[in-house]
Parts: sequence; C-alpha cells; structure tokens
Amino acid sequence: MTYVLNLLLATAPGVIVVILGALFGRNLSVKWAVIQKRRELQLDSQKRFYTFYGEYLSLWRLWNNVYAEKQSSSDLDTYWWELFQRVTNVEGNIEALIVELTTERNLTVEEIETIGLFRQAYHLLRHYVRNKQPLPWHSSQSKGYVAFKTLSAQLGALVASNERFSPVGSKLATEQLLKVTDNRWEQKWAALQGDD
Repeated sequence: MTYVLNLLLATAPGVIVVILGALFGRNLSVKWAVIQKRRELQLDSQKRFYTFYGEYLSLWRLWNNVYAEKQSSSDLDTYWWELFQRVTNVEGNIEALIVELTTERNLTVEEIETIGLFRQAYHLLRHYVRNKQPLPWHSSQSKGYVAFKTLSAQLGALVASNERFSPVGSKLATEQLLKVTDNRWEQKWAALQGDD
C-alpha cells in the first residue's frame, strides 16, 4: 500500500501539470488563433486600401489627361462614361472599407474625423468627372492635394494599425458610421482644400 501511495504522490504533480496544460493550452491556442485571424483580416484591409488608393490616383491622372486631349472632341463622352463608372466603383470599394473600419474598431474622435474627411476627399474625383471637369490639383503644393495626401497617410496608418481591432457592438458601429458619413465633413473638406 505504501508503494502505491508513494507512486501516486510521485506522479501526481506530472498528472496535474498535464491536466492544467490541456486546459490552459487549449485556451491559449484558441486565443492565438483569434489573434492570427484578426491580423490576417487587418493585412487584407491594408492591402485593399493601398489598391483602392492606387486606382484612385490612376483614374484621376487618366481623367485629367483624357480631358486635356479630348475636351473639344465627341470622344470625350465615350471616355467620360467609362471613367465615371470606374470612379464610382472604386468609391464604392472605399465606402465598404469605411464600413469595415467603423464596425471592427472602437474609433477615437480624431479617427472618425480623418475617415470622414478622407471620404469627402475621395468623392471629389466623382464630382469632377460627373461635371466633365479636370481635378484642379496642378501642383504638389495645391492645398487640396496636400490635404488628400495627408488624410491618405493618416487613414493608411489607421488601417495598418492593430490597435483597438475587435468587433464593436451594433449600436457603437452604427454611431461611428453615422458620424463618419455626416454631411458636416463636406464643409470642413472644402475649407481644407482652399482655393484649389
């Protein structure tokens, strides 16, 4: 009997360690998997933001060149409609990314302002193409150009950040989205771009 008792006492710490390892190890493994998945989603958002930004710049430059070359030609209408569709599509992609940000992050007041202003800046190209006018950023010193680049860098940093990245409740997500899409950003954006 003493032998059995000694054997149990000798193996008990090992058994306890195995049991605790199984319990806590599984929880740790699940938490690590969640962290990895969130990081993958964040990297996907970051990649899409860069793609949409690049497409926006391409369409802006393409539109300004088409406008300069075809403004007195009937060909402008053909190019205009195709570019207008593409601009509208890329704007829709950014809107989807904005919904993602407002539902997956607990945003600060400054972040909401950055997203709201960027959204207004992003709408600008569609307005100019719709009105068949070139985007008036003729210099890297143009106020609108500088404001757009600044907001792009700020939003890019937010998308790349892993801070506060966790789904928020529907009430907070709704509040954040409504704040980001509020019309008040139109006036603030107009003031930022000055006389461009």
